[in-house]
Amino acid sequence: MVNTATVKAVNDAVKTFPTAPATPGAEATSSPAATEPTPTTPPASEHPGVGGTATINDSAGAGTITLNSIRRTTKAEGPLGGTPTNGSYLVANFTVTVTSGSFDVNPLFFKASSSDGRTFNSELGVLYKQIDSATLTAGRQVRGDVAFDAPVGSLLVDYGIFGPPLATFSFKG
Repeated sequence: MVNTATVKAVNDAVKTFPTAPATPGAEATSSPAATEPTPTTPPASEHPGVGGTATINDSAGAGTITLNSIRRTTKAEGPLGGTPTNGSYLVANFTVTVTSGSFDVNPLFFKASSSDGRTFNSELGVLYKQIDSATLTAGRQVRGDVAFDAPVGSLLVDYGIFGPPLATFSFKG
């Protein structure tokens, strides 16, 4: 039988143990357990950029998403859309590949955000080569463009339906 009071006392004591010096000659210090929260999203510099691939997983399947390229256009290339309010459309080309199970793909699952915290939904009908909406099964992939009326500068593009993004890309565009 485990005595919970003893386990708690041992855990509390371990928190006060001196930490090893980080460099030779440095002094050991006593520190409590870490109190800083663990970030749920790594800093932008840790996200893949243009040409990068991220692994995506959800309860139905798994796969990869690759940001193949980005470009700018000052006018709509498809049947809808007008003059972009931010001066140009960011056009990002993605490939989504499913490796197990199934995965839903939709241009509406992409969202861009700027360094000042503004968010930009994808723009439907602005492009002729827009990524298809589909439920892909293992071994299948889809490639296409997603347009955002977003300003030029540092941007993050998230891919996800609800909750935290399944993948995030970082670039200047």
